[in-house]
Amino acid sequence: MTEARFFAGNARSNPTRAAFCSGATPTYISKMEFVNIATLGNAQEFGDVLSASTGYGMGSGNCASPVRAVLGGGSTGPSEVIQYFSLVTLGNATDFGNLTDARRGSGCGSSATRGIFAGGRDPNESNIIDYIEIATEGNAVDFGDLSGVRSFQPTGMSNAHGGL
Repeated sequence: MTEARFFAGNARSNPTRAAFCSGATPTYISKMEFVNIATLGNAQEFGDVLSASTGYGMGSGNCASPVRAVLGGGSTGPSEVIQYFSLVTLGNATDFGNLTDARRGSGCGSSATRGIFAGGRDPNESNIIDYIEIATEGNAVDFGDLSGVRSFQPTGMSNAHGGL
């Protein structure tokens, strides 16, 4: 990486690139970096998230398609902001829309077309599940509820046909 930091979460990839967003040094930073997966070499900076505190690794949930990476929520306090950037062309993050409820630390999963944000804190524990269509910008839609509240950074995963 171009700078030593911790909580450089929000790692997303497609078959060509892996991108890492934000982190702390210990102050929040907004830097985004990528590596080309098939080659050896150091990370390269390519842009910034909208706000260092909303892109911070432990705060926002993230999902991706082969083309776009999407970050939702915030870390220094609950946030409803959703932002995205292109994994193909790179550049600064852009406003996508809003989650249905301001929160941080959602568990996420995605297929090539849809992303979900589940649970987190708002500042209390949340059971909300939201979804977005990754290819189109707009606000998240209420998908349903988890079987119980899930606090901070529940793990989400998907095989592109279903999510856990």
